[in-house]
Amino acid sequence: MVGRDDTVRALSAQLMTRRFVSIVGPGGLGKTTVAVSIAHALIDDFDEAVFFVDLGALTDPGLVPTAVASALGIMMQAQDPFLSLLAFLGERRVLLLLDTANTSSTRLRHLPNPSSTPRRRPTS
Repeated sequence: MVGRDDTVRALSAQLMTRRFVSIVGPGGLGKTTVAVSIAHALIDDFDEAVFFVDLGALTDPGLVPTAVASALGIMMQAQDPFLSLLAFLGERRVLLLLDTANTSSTRLRHLPNPSSTPRRRPTS
């Protein structure tokens, strides 16, 4: 990755103090590359609990919790997969890279915000 070191450093610093950071821009700009570089830079800060979820193929935003659960390797037991995902994440420190999130991850913005809330990074 050429010429993005400052961007990666700045967004990595933001992510350590904010629970939700978005990278937006037109397709082909390198948003996913930047997000993956940030994940590599922060993997030790998240005890290697970093997961990449491509939401680009989803046509129903209601499937986002199921897609995230699948990436995390957990089984969804509840009628509401979002609640089941919340229960699993609990106090875990996790970095979720939500690629091609657009509006699909809107519901994830409403996750509880304790000091150890998992960090999520959507790209569009």
